[in-house]
Amino acid sequence: MACSLPLLSVSVGAAAATGLRLHGGAKLGLKGLAASAETRHPGHFACAAAGELTSTLLCRDERAASLSRRSLLLTSVLASTVMWTDDVCATVADDIQPFARATDEFDIQLSADSPLGLRLRDLKIGTSLAERGGSSRVVIADVASGGQADALGSVEIDQILVAVNGQNVERESAQTVQAILKKLSGKVQLTLKDALRFNEMLEDPLPRGIEVLVTSTALTPSNADEPAQVLSVPRRDVPVPCSRPASDGDLLEIAYEGRIAETGALFDGMDLAKRQGDSTLQFVLGKQPVGQFPPAWDVALVGMCVGERRTIDVPPVLGYGAKGLPKRGVPPNARLQYDVQLIAINANTAP
Repeated sequence: MACSLPLLSVSVGAAAATGLRLHGGAKLGLKGLAASAETRHPGHFACAAAGELTSTLLCRDERAASLSRRSLLLTSVLASTVMWTDDVCATVADDIQPFARATDEFDIQLSADSPLGLRLRDLKIGTSLAERGGSSRVVIADVASGGQADALGSVEIDQILVAVNGQNVERESAQTVQAILKKLSGKVQLTLKDALRFNEMLEDPLPRGIEVLVTSTALTPSNADEPAQVLSVPRRDVPVPCSRPASDGDLLEIAYEGRIAETGALFDGMDLAKRQGDSTLQFVLGKQPVGQFPPAWDVALVGMCVGERRTIDVPPVLGYGAKGLPKRGVPPNARLQYDVQLIAINANTAP
């Protein structure tokens, strides 16, 4: 079984072109890494970054559990884009495919033949617990000390349970999920989501030596038949230090361009605005009128520093949705891509 990189979202280049720096400084593509590790450790192995944010990669046999939480840096040779995962890759059962879809999700492997050491609860969203309607998520209520989940070191209270053995359970109840788990035998893969990680990666400084940091999150489908829609935000040109990151209520001045992801067609931005004499745009973060700009802006520009650039890969649900934006040539259900540079926060141009 090839090494699973559960939090990696490769947005540029093929997997084989993504290089990992190994011991001795040699580079090896993902396919080469998988073949090499498979030869030495058939069926069961794991990879982890050694030490603090280094480029050294270690692979070793890891049959019992995934490794403790560390950072794994992967560099795309073709696009010079650095991907950062929050957890290391874990041992994956031969018949279970990795499910994690974004940088705030990760897969863990447990055995159903002994207690998992997890207690679940329902988290109601949008309404009070006494009311009907709204939505809910299943979250970790407790991690039993010394249990399987506790031994991994990556499972924490209030993380969201996204999937069981690749089956999405985001819209199920805790009782239903517990029933699913009780019926399983052998190896079990749980996909968990750290609800805070996406915002943390939008706001944290870039690690030293890293030029581009990609953070992403998957939005829960409105029904079981719809695929998840992933919001991805590569960050670059982040000033050090950043004295004043953007937050809700700030007046932001930006320069930007918007393109339709599928075709690359320009439909919005400063090149078009210059016809009216505008070289930048100002708006209040988190307070923009409905429909003026895509909702993704209010999510993806939080924590941005003056001078920083972000590319926002916007799924339809956070863009212009099923209606599109006909007057700008945006078709229904179109993915959008915005390149944004922050010029000033509350008229202050200091980083």
